Amino acid sequence: MQSTKAFRPDIEGLRAISILAVLLYHAELPGFSSGYVGVDAFFVISGFLITGVLVREMENNNTVDLLRFWGRRAARLLPNAILTLLVTIAGIMTMSPVLTREAGAHDVAAALLYFANFRFSTRALDYFDQGVQSSPALHFWSLSVEEQFYAFWPIVLMLGLWLFGQFNRAVTLLFLGLLAAASFCVMLYWAQVAPSRAFFDTESRVWQLAIGALLAVGQPVNRGLSTRSAAIGWAGLIGLLLSIGLLDELPSNPRVASLIPALATAAALYGGARSQAYAANALLDNAVMQWIGRRSYSIYLWHWPVLVFVAPAIGRGLAIVLVFLISGLAFAWVEQPLRVAAPIRLSSRKLMGLAISSCCLGAGFVVALPHFDPAYSSARGEILKRLIEAKNDGARLIRATCTTMRDAETGVCAFGKPGGPKKIALFGDSHAEQIFDGLDAAAASAGWELRVWVRGGCTPIDFFNGDTACKQFHTEAFRALAAYKPDLIVVSSANAGAVSLHDPQSGKRIEKSKSLEIWKAGFKDTLIRLLSISPRVGVVRDTPVNAKQFGTECLETSAPDGCATPRSQAVPPEAPDVDVARNIPGVELLDLSDRFCDSKKCPAIKDGFIVYRADNNHITATTSLRLQPDFAKLLINEH
Repeated sequence: MQSTKAFRPDIEGLRAISILAVLLYHAELPGFSSGYVGVDAFFVISGFLITGVLVREMENNNTVDLLRFWGRRAARLLPNAILTLLVTIAGIMTMSPVLTREAGAHDVAAALLYFANFRFSTRALDYFDQGVQSSPALHFWSLSVEEQFYAFWPIVLMLGLWLFGQFNRAVTLLFLGLLAAASFCVMLYWAQVAPSRAFFDTESRVWQLAIGALLAVGQPVNRGLSTRSAAIGWAGLIGLLLSIGLLDELPSNPRVASLIPALATAAALYGGARSQAYAANALLDNAVMQWIGRRSYSIYLWHWPVLVFVAPAIGRGLAIVLVFLISGLAFAWVEQPLRVAAPIRLSSRKLMGLAISSCCLGAGFVVALPHFDPAYSSARGEILKRLIEAKNDGARLIRATCTTMRDAETGVCAFGKPGGPKKIALFGDSHAEQIFDGLDAAAASAGWELRVWVRGGCTPIDFFNGDTACKQFHTEAFRALAAYKPDLIVVSSANAGAVSLHDPQSGKRIEKSKSLEIWKAGFKDTLIRLLSISPRVGVVRDTPVNAKQFGTECLETSAPDGCATPRSQAVPPEAPDVDVARNIPGVELLDLSDRFCDSKKCPAIKDGFIVYRADNNHITATTSLRLQPDFAKLLINEH
């Protein structure tokens, strides 16, 4: 096996390409639409390097000094990371909206404890948590995956020593191949049922680390220059570069396509190890790429907080320059000095104790910090408390967890007046779910039984953007609705996605006018199908949308009137759900726009009540309850 201990400029150059791809992708520069594959490349490189270190130690000593291995990783990674997170939590507590500070603090704590990937995976599963993508600690998800790999990987490899008495390459290669295949299959499974888990969870990323590990264990000894090896290396390098700009353009399953940058990185590593001509090429082995590659970890740490906190004020170009400046200083003054000094001054045991205690104490500190926020005791304290209450003021249906098919069919979660002589069904996505409380109150008052078939993100049309979970939900919902035979089916849907559908096969966004045409046709088919199940179908027009991405944020610093949106913007004259419903005989339309807006504007506070939850388009349960009279009229067809 080629020793990975000797310095390899080609790896430093690959690191530079990877971090530049991530940085420019996050800065939204043209030409880097697939720059996220830089993280995939980092995983392969890490798997290769770390496995090489461990294999050399096992072959030389027939064991691995775990505390020494972990201590070196801690000395290398923690100082700069802790500094980054301290600055990040300071930014969260001073620059982020108050409503997001507690979640941000928990994100930082998860990053300190290196389970941020699972934290963000869980947050992404919450349909009403729309702040994941803007979390200043979001980038720590990949660092958490790597740290978890560093924690369990030497133990896994040592199992072979314990079983066979010595390191066995053939058995290790077989094990790594099976592990990579299993992880890849897990990733494909999660991509179908929970895409956030396919992206964030460690078990869905191990295959990329295992590809690097396979190369480290199976790569033969370098026997000099090789034209074939150089060609493989160049092919890998070119493949990686093309992936950064073009992967999103490929007409293939994006999850399967993720093999391309991973295998390309492995090919580049293979060629660089076996061909000096390749390893010394001008693209990778030059002063600029070597400088960036050596500081790639520091650049990765600092780039995202700078882009989140600073870029909106100074622009993306200056923010990129600032990233290089800050990360260079952190590398020179923090990362390198402590990396060299810590192992010398402390034993492995003490170093690990210091690392663990620092992370745990830091996590406890940042979690507690928002509770001492002076904003809560300021003149705005009352409105801030109300905003937090509004954020948690979701449909009672959510709290009752009665959204499953089984519960609806068996009547476990029958609402309104269970067993009433007339039956009403609520069907749709989260914009149907948000009107539940008002409809439930109206049904109870009228003596109707209410059952619910809703699923967030599943627009009530037969077009699923490749989402098999939505497809299954619709299939089961229509079957259950036919069996239930309701006297009235109430439908509601978010309109925003009508112009941004994605092709189920390629994952590419469909052109706006074509997308709208598909959406309308699908919604029409759904309503006609529902009319064949129930004698009455009512469509509740989608609620007005606040101009702010998070409609409640402006309430923290502005007067309520400052949070109003012009009616022409909040309630567009042409709405796809309205256009379709008005042209189908027998479909009843309930337009509640006048209940949210006056003739000119749609406020975020109406009659003293906060309209929206934590975003700009989901109303609170309190707002829904205030619409009970309108739903009562719908039940008796007097609206």
